[in-house]
Amino acid sequence: MKLPRLDAYWAGSLASGITAVLLVTLALLSNRGDLTTAALVLAAAVCIITAILLATLSRGEPMDPRIAGLLPVQGCINLSRVCADLGLKGNAHFIPSQREGGGWPVQFIPVSSLRALPPPGETLVSGKDASGILVVPSGEPLLAWVRENAKLLFPASVEEWVVLSRELYREVLGVADAVEGGQSGDCAALTLKGYRFPDGCDAMRRESPKCCTMNPCPVASLAGCLLAAGIGKVVEVRSCTPSPDRRSVTMVFCPVTADTP
Repeated sequence: MKLPRLDAYWAGSLASGITAVLLVTLALLSNRGDLTTAALVLAAAVCIITAILLATLSRGEPMDPRIAGLLPVQGCINLSRVCADLGLKGNAHFIPSQREGGGWPVQFIPVSSLRALPPPGETLVSGKDASGILVVPSGEPLLAWVRENAKLLFPASVEEWVVLSRELYREVLGVADAVEGGQSGDCAALTLKGYRFPDGCDAMRRESPKCCTMNPCPVASLAGCLLAAGIGKVVEVRSCTPSPDRRSVTMVFCPVTADTP
């Protein structure tokens, strides 16, 4: 049986508790009954208090990440299968809201490449310049939650997008230990290091690596939505690839130009 992962607070709490036990044991074995023994007991008491505080600060993991990572997988795969059966071969494109006053981005999966923006309000789009499926991104619930609870402001540049992603994925959502990214040619790349849900990536890629770019999981979808809404351009998911050691995942998004319907 694999032991649950300990975060930094739990590890510190455990270390402080062990130190307290060692100090008390040393005081009992010395049996001197003098000032040195009193100092050891006092130090042990401090360690116990520290252990309690650190344990209180620990967020813990209420659900095994291996299980949590599998929750959205089948829904993402199902839509990818439907798209494939309909003859769609394009990657997901996140389109910023075209309504005045802003709104949520939408996700369009074209037949091949995107030449024109699809008309709003339709799911199955069939036209000369825009054919495909228009859906709500899988990351929209996360985006709504973050915007309501974390007072989200959309980034205005790739640099701001990386800074915001670092704060969201590491501090707010806690899905990665570190986040790196930046401009990569005409595209923008984001790497989540110490990614918590590699089992979800494995399950989707076993079906087909195309699933990760045609209908990405909520974690990748959130990044694409933030970038599209922030820079005000259509963004294509160019790639989403886990590292060979399964400890990180890199997402690449590329702005594309499309005609207005």
